Amino acid sequence: PGGSPDDRALRVLFRYFGVRDVALGLTSLAATRPGRDVSRQLVLQGVADTVDGAVVATLVSGGRLTRARGVAAAGVAAGSAMAEYVLAWQLRRRNG
Repeated sequence: PGGSPDDRALRVLFRYFGVRDVALGLTSLAATRPGRDVSRQLVLQGVADTVDGAVVATLVSGGRLTRARGVAAAGVAAGSAMAEYVLAWQLRRRNG
């Protein structure tokens, strides 16, 4: 346990994360076009990172990731989510 490269479920999950992040990147670019809502996109990215933290916690509790790796990954996800939520809030406040 602890993130074995032979764990098929982890490989599938991390592929999903990669595909999802590419899709979020593309929609982020689209959100910068005139008339689009960048703050909404930031909230969507925050939600995705919040879900990532919950998934990582589940993997740790199930023994599929070590506690150290899980804490590190959850910390990155939580930090990213917080930054995205704060930025979305600031944009909404500034744009009225």
